[in-house]
Amino acid sequence: MTMNTHKHGVTEEDVRLVFQCADIPAQIIKMERIQNGFCNPVYKITTNEKPYILKITNPHWKTIKTINEAIVMKFLSEHTNIPVAHVYCYSNNTELIGYEFILMEFLPGVTFSEIYSDLTLEQKKPYLQQIARHYRTMLEIEITSVNEMQFGCFEKLESVNNRLLATLGPNVDSRRGPYIDLYDYIISNIEFRIQELEHCKYKCYIPQFLSVIEKLREEQKTTTHHERLVLTHTDLAPKNIIVDPTTHTVTGIVDWEWSCMMVTDQDFTTMTQESVWGDDETRQFLRQEIELCLGQVKYTKLLRRVERRKHMMDPVTFSMCLVAYPDWYRGREKEAIEYEKRLERETEEMFARFNV
Repeated sequence: MTMNTHKHGVTEEDVRLVFQCADIPAQIIKMERIQNGFCNPVYKITTNEKPYILKITNPHWKTIKTINEAIVMKFLSEHTNIPVAHVYCYSNNTELIGYEFILMEFLPGVTFSEIYSDLTLEQKKPYLQQIARHYRTMLEIEITSVNEMQFGCFEKLESVNNRLLATLGPNVDSRRGPYIDLYDYIISNIEFRIQELEHCKYKCYIPQFLSVIEKLREEQKTTTHHERLVLTHTDLAPKNIIVDPTTHTVTGIVDWEWSCMMVTDQDFTTMTQESVWGDDETRQFLRQEIELCLGQVKYTKLLRRVERRKHMMDPVTFSMCLVAYPDWYRGREKEAIEYEKRLERETEEMFARFNV
């Protein structure tokens, strides 16, 4: 996925219109583009009352991404103790200021990734313990789809007669779905990435990914999945966690735009990846904290599901990484080369496991 970064700016008049939409009478003192948000511009708006965050949706994604993130954040802030920004208003069309947007609460602190590499394990522990507890909270949320669709992003989340009901829509990135079956969800994501591989240096991998799809289709004929699905973040990484270094607390979890209804091990897989969390010692401690939060029985079941589905998730992960990593490492050529070598090796090892 070769992504063009957002090149257009937001004016002070745009912000005034957004504030009017949110019925906020505050006086704008300063607005600045902040570093968070590679694909989606994020502005910190300082006013005479308090700061706000204005997130602009990149025109590459229309409607679905803005709705998905806004309603998930509103839902979590109303029904859980997970630290998410309060949403004041949002628009999934471009009529007001020329862009889709979300106006939200400013969360104090810095991204965990900004200080992560400078911290010892002992210094990381308070943050990791809180992250594990928030993950447990997400797993405990009971959400039911309003129809037979089980896998997809959120078009609506509501409480009806003490039940949390979800109306699911297409995947934010591929704009495909929603799906009844996990295999259909997985295969559709691989097919979407194959289209993007046509335009990058790894076009040569397409025949092997097509063979992987054939193997999964055969497996689908004899396999069923009857299990609980949950609201997942899908990118629970240090870059999306806001922390306060003075109080050693997690003050926010951000970037819910990719969240979806998915199997319970989706976020666990991200939270224990070496490429995301680094050294073995840190990842082992995070695993231990998750086990403490869930209890040994639930944790053991979670590990079994992760292992059982690894062969299904890997093709989705690697096909996405092959097209997206140039954007991730833009301006960091040395790191990009190192990651590229590891990615190629791990992708070929995955193909070998499928015997393709």
